[in-house]
Amino acid sequence: MSACYESLANPQILKGAAELNIGLLKESWGDAFTSRGWTTADTLDEMSNAWREFARTPGAFLASTWCEAIAWKLET
Repeated sequence: MSACYESLANPQILKGAAELNIGLLKESWGDAFTSRGWTTADTLDEMSNAWREFARTPGAFLASTWCEAIAWKLET
């Protein structure tokens, strides 16, 4: 098992990270989230706008944790 941490503060990189998350919200996960009643299209729009605003905020800082684990399946 391992974990690593990534921190982003460069405005151009933050803009890219924001757009990546907006794409996940709207294109990859949006239909699943709304069909389950977890959110609405309006809330997804608000979240997308919040990501854009965050990326434009002077001094913004994003930290992410990445974890991984490798396992073996024993043959029986």
